[in-house]
Amino acid sequence: LKESNEAGLAELYRVYGLFLNSYAVERWQEKYKEGGFIESEVTYENRFEKSVEYLEKAEEFYSKNKNYSALTNIYLRMGFTYQNAGSLSKACSMLDKSVVYNTKFMELNPNAVIELDGFPSYKAYVIERKQRFGCE
Repeated sequence: LKESNEAGLAELYRVYGLFLNSYAVERWQEKYKEGGFIESEVTYENRFEKSVEYLEKAEEFYSKNKNYSALTNIYLRMGFTYQNAGSLSKACSMLDKSVVYNTKFMELNPNAVIELDGFPSYKAYVIERKQRFGCE
């Protein structure tokens, strides 16, 4: 039961981290600037920092349980969040880290199929994102 609770909490952290970096928050920024978020220490201005914090909380569980698929997604999303926050070097580093964990996942699951908008591989997808971000 404890494992299930931890898995559920990790998913909650992941989803809340994604939400804080979402278009929905940007779209409704006046509401969030005025009314705030469920958690009082989260503000519109620090939402990217808090997004990463929540993703890191999820990362702890997924690392402990060697969930390479989830870690691939966590690091990809951290990369997107850092890019939105203007931290290019951290964004690029997280994208690279996501490739490492995707490789581990694929080694354990060689028949897994990942569909990414027509890209031939996850690595090709990340290379395109890094080019778009301006990574070296």
